[in-house]
Amino acid sequence: MDPRQPPTPDNTSPADLAVGVLSDAARGASIESERLALVATYTTNAVVIADPSGRIEWVNPAFTRFTGYELAEVLGQRPRDLLRHPEMDPALQAEINAKADRGEGFRAECPVLHKSGALLWAEVDIRPVRDARGVVTQSVGVYTDVTKRKLAEQQRDGSERALRRSEERYRSLFESSPVPMWVYDRESLRFLAVNDAAIEKYGFSRDEFLRMTIHGIRTPEEASRLTAELRTTASGPRRAGVWRHRTKAGDEVLADIASHGVTFEGREARLVIAMDVTARERAQEEILQWRLRYEAAVWSSGQVLYDWDLLSDRVVWAGDSGAILGYRAEDLGTSVPWHTLVHPDDLPAVEGELQRTAAHGSPFVMQYRVRRRDGAYMHVSDTGHYIKDDTGRPVRLIGFIADVTERHLAEATRRRLEQEREALVARLKMQLERMPIACIVFDKDLRFLDINPAAESIFGYRRDEAVGRSAMDLIVPPSAHSYVEMLISRLAAGDMKANGHNQNCTRDGRLIECEWTNTPLTDETGRFVGVLSMVQDVTERQRLENQLRHSQKLEAVGQLASGVAHDFNNLLTAIFGYLSLAKLTIEADHPAIKALAQVEEAAKQAAGVTGGLLTFSRKAAADKAPLKLAIVVNDAVKLLRRTLPASIRLSVDTAAASEATILADATQIQQIITNLAINSRDAMPDGGELRIALTAPAPVSSLPVSSAGDWVQLTVADTGTGMTPDVRARIFEPFFTTKERGHGTGLGLSILHGIVEEHGGHIQVESAPGQGTTFSIAFPAVGPGTSLVAATAVNDTPAGHGETILVGEDHQLVREIICAALRSVGYEVVAVGDGPAVLRSMQELQNQVKLLVLDIDLPGMNGLDCLRELKTMNLRRPTVVITGRTTGLEDVELDETTVLLRKPFQVGQLAELVGNVIAGARGGRA
Repeated sequence: MDPRQPPTPDNTSPADLAVGVLSDAARGASIESERLALVATYTTNAVVIADPSGRIEWVNPAFTRFTGYELAEVLGQRPRDLLRHPEMDPALQAEINAKADRGEGFRAECPVLHKSGALLWAEVDIRPVRDARGVVTQSVGVYTDVTKRKLAEQQRDGSERALRRSEERYRSLFESSPVPMWVYDRESLRFLAVNDAAIEKYGFSRDEFLRMTIHGIRTPEEASRLTAELRTTASGPRRAGVWRHRTKAGDEVLADIASHGVTFEGREARLVIAMDVTARERAQEEILQWRLRYEAAVWSSGQVLYDWDLLSDRVVWAGDSGAILGYRAEDLGTSVPWHTLVHPDDLPAVEGELQRTAAHGSPFVMQYRVRRRDGAYMHVSDTGHYIKDDTGRPVRLIGFIADVTERHLAEATRRRLEQEREALVARLKMQLERMPIACIVFDKDLRFLDINPAAESIFGYRRDEAVGRSAMDLIVPPSAHSYVEMLISRLAAGDMKANGHNQNCTRDGRLIECEWTNTPLTDETGRFVGVLSMVQDVTERQRLENQLRHSQKLEAVGQLASGVAHDFNNLLTAIFGYLSLAKLTIEADHPAIKALAQVEEAAKQAAGVTGGLLTFSRKAAADKAPLKLAIVVNDAVKLLRRTLPASIRLSVDTAAASEATILADATQIQQIITNLAINSRDAMPDGGELRIALTAPAPVSSLPVSSAGDWVQLTVADTGTGMTPDVRARIFEPFFTTKERGHGTGLGLSILHGIVEEHGGHIQVESAPGQGTTFSIAFPAVGPGTSLVAATAVNDTPAGHGETILVGEDHQLVREIICAALRSVGYEVVAVGDGPAVLRSMQELQNQVKLLVLDIDLPGMNGLDCLRELKTMNLRRPTVVITGRTTGLEDVELDETTVLLRKPFQVGQLAELVGNVIAGARGGRA
């Protein structure tokens, strides 16, 4: 290091050092010159010193090495103009210019133009030099060459992009290939990946494929062959030949298999390409059969077939030449040239006709004489056709030689072949006419060219009505025009998968849902000329799918509602119990009595809500009995007349079904009528008409597809505001309502739906904005002999005499209130919280226990299992079974000593039931 050069911090850039040197210029010209010389000598970076306007005053040798410019070439020029490369970002250049014009420093990585025109990259650091007054007197620029690093980064980025493009091309090729492809694990033989073509060809979904091994698509007959193939398959490429595969539907596919070893997600695997050659193999077999038949026909007709290679002048003969000419075919092809057999008088004409037809490529048809081997001449008919190369030059002549006397036989053969062809065409046309799928041919402008009867049936237009007219005018609704135009654009571009699913119009104005499978049609030049479409009407299928999804959604919400109601019933049981105890401990005139009454009323309403939830979820127990639907309807109407406003006209017609009987819960049927009437009232704020009617038998159009037997239809119709299609689609969803907040729970129609389903009924809704709403509900009718046994009444509450009662209940609040209620009427109570504890307590207390109160849903062992175990142990006692369930109670064995009590219940009910059971067990009343 030069001792004259002052030390600098590690983070001081060459530009900062140069600025410091120039700023010290006032100390003396000699010091400035020396320090500038040091900077120029020891730095490897290109250094430029410019005047305040940015014009170059001095550059160091490194600048010349970096840019190729000598000092004399650049004096007075501005670096921003001299070194600016076309790849320079305009925004960055503008920012640099602005900072330079303002006398500010900057630092940036920029492309630099070498004198030779080459692209360089430099990290440019420009700093202004100011005098003592702060005026810019010069600027110093340092250019650090980063070309190698930049090019390496670009090369690396380019390699990564190329790798990504390669991977994307591979995946795109795999996924979009029209040929079925898959990857399987060599160890487990399981499918690891399949493309869309394989899914479409074999009918298995992607998930089904990935759960299968490659044995799953083989026929049983080829299992041993596959095992042998897998033992000999190496890791490299392999053509495995043609295999018999099976589809999910059980159809057989002939596949030409090629495979190659690959590594897939870290596994040793093989990539398989399965070319469907079913048609090819069958075509080859058909060709072979035709060849055999054709050769047989040639031999049987006595004709001789020749194939003349015009370039080599070699003729191959076939057929029974010995019978016609006396020469074997091999003799005619070698030792006996054909022209030597032609009669000398006919030879010039034959050669002239050959030259003429060869020049025009037209068929050679001629009769002439030839000499047999025995020396006799015979007339033959020679019919030949030229085969041309790519340039149109005839290169082969293939034809027949036949004895004229056998012409009739040859003509008969020709007619037979023609008839077979025509019959094949007729069969194909007949199959097209009989196809259940609509087949339509359009031109490139989507005008009808042809339709089959299935298309006529779907859309309602006869062929003569449709041909020549645009599909946009006949079957495509305006809302689907842009979608269909997009599909046509894709088809015109060669997209073989431009299929569609959209609404279409029929001749009678209906909208139907259709699935379109489209194939672009091209002429011999590849130009798009039309579309072949296969169409299926999927309206009914989509309707059924929507019904299934709606049913599944209602079932899921119903399960949730059932669970909520079950838990809430436990809480309501405790609330009712504590309310009863509270009222027993307070004087009748106490101010709290009214408050407790309000709480009890609220609890009853809450119990009603849980009952509604259980009804919606179809978990509520319906008290069904044979009843005449007309009587129930008329009773409900009596209540409605007092609640509906005078502005609404109510009409009732039950005469058509006055004797119709259904198996139903009368209260729930009245609930249906009331809910629908209230909704109709709200839909007619300015008044209108509400019509309630019964029809028996119900119209077929309102019944389920698979219905059988007699049905009764209840119709509730109004002239209200009606519903839009989107609202109508959601009306049975729980908690969905169009009413204002606080004016509806959204459960009314959901509960109605649950009641109808519980009764095996069916609902149809017709509505449109401004046209009112009609609900049609069909119930299955029953015969007049159907009957149910009514429940027996409960006696008055007897008091206890210190009997011991064992209570098994896992819910703490319910357990406590049961114990308190029973103790309050004179019983001793032992309480436990799970099934095993019930068994232990019975073993300990033995005969002290006079009665059991058991919840069905006990943890550890449910109540019913406890009763069975106690019976085995000879410890069975009279029992009150309590539960919040409404279904799944088929195993409860009820008799005079085992009774069922549903939650929520009041403590008075429990005490009364316990007393009656104990009294019944003693053989008398307390």
